[in-house]
Amino acid sequence: MTETFRILLYPLGLCAQVLFGGRVIYQWLLSESHGKSYVTKGFWQLSIVGNLLLMIHAFIQLQFHLFLSQVGGAFISWRNLNLMSEKQYSFKQTAVLLVIALTSATALYWTTSTEWFRIPSSLWHKPNQSVIWYWHLLGSIGMALFASRFWVQWLQAERSQSSVLSPLFFWLSGIGSMLTMAYFIHIQDFVNVSGPLLSLVPYARNLILLSREKGA
Repeated sequence: MTETFRILLYPLGLCAQVLFGGRVIYQWLLSESHGKSYVTKGFWQLSIVGNLLLMIHAFIQLQFHLFLSQVGGAFISWRNLNLMSEKQYSFKQTAVLLVIALTSATALYWTTSTEWFRIPSSLWHKPNQSVIWYWHLLGSIGMALFASRFWVQWLQAERSQSSVLSPLFFWLSGIGSMLTMAYFIHIQDFVNVSGPLLSLVPYARNLILLSREKGA
């Protein structure tokens, strides 16, 4: 795949981030109307579409950790929808499907590329632009925290057999968002800045609503 092609497809990731920001604002507005933190099927449906678009974006831009995290995110969004439906898979069946999804995605990536992470191709990035290693470390920590929120949410959903968003989910979301924003601003990856930026206020507001709900 040529650099010109990657540059032309760079805005694809922005579509994904708009969906991610939209789902959080949608969930926030529903929570405000219900007076408590609230999640519906629409939140997870928007999540899956956003995951798939960002997965394609990361694959094109050769960002393996971002690509694999979106595969996991799409799977967890699907599992939440499954828990909200009448016909549910067992935890063992779900775990097997997850291993198959992650293994297949990893095999697909490494058969087409040998790069772990690269600066995305866009009109404002220089060819072969590099970043000091500790910025990649900061970004990786932020993305790990950001991704872990859905793994935590998944475990909580399995325990309760229902789709729920806990305070820990929103704390991990907020801290992960701030770290990844700092990283993506530094590398001028504005596609990946937009999603966390749109979501910070809804995350904070959900924590306030959950705190009030607990107090009541």
